[in-house]
Amino acid sequence: MIDLERCKTDEAYRLIARDQLLGSFELFVSHFFYWTYKKEFHWSSHHLIMTDFLVRLHRGEFVEHYNKCVINIPPRYSKTELVIKMFPSWCYAINLQCNFMHLSYSDDLAVDNGDTVREIIKSDAFKLIFDDVSIKTNKDTKKRWAIKDGGEFYSTAAGGRVIGFGAGDVQAVEMPPDGNYVFSGGIFIDDPLKADEAHSEALREKVNRRLDETIKSRCNSSYTPIVVIMQRLHEDDFTATALNDTEFDWKHLCLPALDENDNALWPDKHTADRLKAMRKKNAYVFAGQYQQTPTPVGGGLFKDSWWRYYSKLPPKVDYLFIAGDTALKAKKVHDYSVFICFAVAEGRLYVLDMVRGKWEAPELEIHYCAFWNKWKVNKPKPRCSYIEDKASGTGLMQKMQRIAHSPIRPIQRNIDKVTRAHDTTPYVESGYVLLPMSAPWLSDFLDEMSKFTALMTHKNDDIADVLFDGVQIAFNSRKKSMFDVV
Repeated sequence: MIDLERCKTDEAYRLIARDQLLGSFELFVSHFFYWTYKKEFHWSSHHLIMTDFLVRLHRGEFVEHYNKCVINIPPRYSKTELVIKMFPSWCYAINLQCNFMHLSYSDDLAVDNGDTVREIIKSDAFKLIFDDVSIKTNKDTKKRWAIKDGGEFYSTAAGGRVIGFGAGDVQAVEMPPDGNYVFSGGIFIDDPLKADEAHSEALREKVNRRLDETIKSRCNSSYTPIVVIMQRLHEDDFTATALNDTEFDWKHLCLPALDENDNALWPDKHTADRLKAMRKKNAYVFAGQYQQTPTPVGGGLFKDSWWRYYSKLPPKVDYLFIAGDTALKAKKVHDYSVFICFAVAEGRLYVLDMVRGKWEAPELEIHYCAFWNKWKVNKPKPRCSYIEDKASGTGLMQKMQRIAHSPIRPIQRNIDKVTRAHDTTPYVESGYVLLPMSAPWLSDFLDEMSKFTALMTHKNDDIADVLFDGVQIAFNSRKKSMFDVV
């Protein structure tokens, strides 16, 4: 710990202490946490992982990701203290010109966090060592304050309006030609949505839209850092929006409470036994908030352990067929279109291939033709395709039968999705449905099937719909059913 009393009388010691604090974010945290809260900061391995991550960001090591980062960590694991309060304070000590914007789920919380940074900088402990850093007297409010001869700090709610403020280097447009990156602040988002609002699609979408509609426009350059730190709340939360962003390749640090060997991330906070008890009590909350792998409410109907895999097909294949599910529109808010090629052999159903995408009608036709043509040269070739007779599927059937010479049988799904799922689970659990050992689409297939719930709280079920069709065709084709030609 730095001896502040000695700093007052020993200038050489003060300058050494200053250099040590500037050179070590961990030492800075230990020192100013103590002087801010009058107690020691108790370090754990995950704290060091986070501080190392932040130091690497500060050095510019994530420029290939445009300095856009997501950190997922359980609640109450010191994320706000390290990332939102201590890190900006350290950054101002290094560079007066930092411009920070801090967003959180409520205006009051964001302002309180920003005010802690302000109070650290105004403290005697800080001013004694960093005497060149001070708050501008005519711009000194909790919500927005400025450094004398330097940058600003602005706090507000993630879903609120942001006007007249830009984060990062005000002089920068892109990376300097010499590649010498200088950290100058950024946008730091801590828990953009309250946990009890995560299941409201309207509230989630309102916050998620802010990334493209407002937040990105507040960056002074493409390389201005955006750091999102949060617990996972839903499979379609702000983390998902960031990681699915097509403009930037986000750097992702994920810290689950239990690792793959059931070792606790912070044993002094939660022992492994305590975490297991929490998981048993509420598996859904634990999966999202503590393990950072949110699953839909209601629990998946299809267990990962049920799936059986094949490395090659049996010598004798009875027949192949294709089943498809076509979406109404291709926009992001709408469903996928999916085509799967199945093989029936030795009384089992083999999933051979899958293609999935969000396509408008012309693209849909192109992708179907390509998929059909790929498999029609197989021996045996698919006997026909089965596509639901509605909306885009109806038009596709009429066109493809004429253009691709593809035999298509229309089907009607007159049974609700959950009933069809329950009709399918015995075949999967008993090993009558087999998947390839490896395929580029396999992770998407397994992910969607594991999230299918009886409460219909999952996000997508297009793959599931086609699988249900495939099982019905393969194992119930002799029965009069929804698959009779209409």
